[in-house]
Amino acid sequence: CAGFNNVDVEAASARGIRIMRVPAYSPHAVAEHAVALILSLNRKIHKAYHRVRENNFSLERLEGFDLYGKTVGVVGTGNIGRVFGTIMQGFGCQILAYDLFPQDDLKKSFEYVELEPLFTRSDIISLHCPLTPDTHQLIKRESISLMKPGVMLINTSRGKLIHTGDVIEALKSRQIGYLGIDVYAEEEKLFFKDLSERIVDDDQIARLMSFPNVLVTAHQGFLTHEALEQIAQTTLQNVRDFMSGKDNHNEITLKNFK
Repeated sequence: CAGFNNVDVEAASARGIRIMRVPAYSPHAVAEHAVALILSLNRKIHKAYHRVRENNFSLERLEGFDLYGKTVGVVGTGNIGRVFGTIMQGFGCQILAYDLFPQDDLKKSFEYVELEPLFTRSDIISLHCPLTPDTHQLIKRESISLMKPGVMLINTSRGKLIHTGDVIEALKSRQIGYLGIDVYAEEEKLFFKDLSERIVDDDQIARLMSFPNVLVTAHQGFLTHEALEQIAQTTLQNVRDFMSGKDNHNEITLKNFK
């Protein structure tokens, strides 16, 4: 669909293979899922659900914080980052944004900054950028050290934006106070499969899920009725355009790839 980092564009081009994608199917779906992770982690919704089902109505260790007045860093202000930032503004948050290509119409409402001040000033950081050589392991020991102690980190974009080992160390030291991820660096071995009766031999995902302040979902951010409908419609149109020889702005070529 959107991502094409698993495709060798140069090799495909050399062999005359055309590559089509679905670049935007429902930015609202992923953006809203990122917000759901924030709310669940903050207000301990997932913990409260299980407690109440066991007739435990205690409020111990369920304290959260007001989103109002907090600073939210948005890394990547494409379709999803734009929607996410706008939603968070509705909570009364200040939005810091980083993008190689800032959107002129967002400059009135988002404060565009470089990555370092975004890391140092944000209470919550949400990743909405593509995976490229420049963004690979964007979140690692060096960048984490710039962040506020107890920062909340959300990733609904690509798993390899995060150095998992460094994030685990930051969780252990309390530098990262909350982690919500819908993607994981090694997810192809795990996600979209029922492994409930098997031994999962990925020690890093097992360690992540052992933290009480970590929430992992299995790449379901896109999974809404509206998004699935749009994916199908755009995919079929891509096929029609290919069969009829029409130009298609969803095509990935060496020219627009570089």
